Amino acid sequence: MPWQSISDQQTLPKLQKDDECSIEKVNLLEKKTGPPDYLTESELISLMEKHGIGTDASIPTHINNIVQRNYVTILSKRRLQPTNLGKVSCV
Repeated sequence: MPWQSISDQQTLPKLQKDDECSIEKVNLLEKKTGPPDYLTESELISLMEKHGIGTDASIPTHINNIVQRNYVTILSKRRLQPTNLGKVSCV
């Protein structure tokens, strides 16, 4: 998760084996993670182009097919929400 990486202002010292350092402060934070947002049609198109899937002419047809085959539904702001049929389960 590069957006949560340590910034340049918080550089850590280089430590070697058997080095000692003192603890100045301890904080306990409780946070929760969540799933990423659903892809928009434009994000899906960008990923398809990046990975060489389809052509400029066929990409809209691929997206139309996944909607017609009930793999995804289109939400507001053109986000693609997977249906139960479109989800992969690992058992």
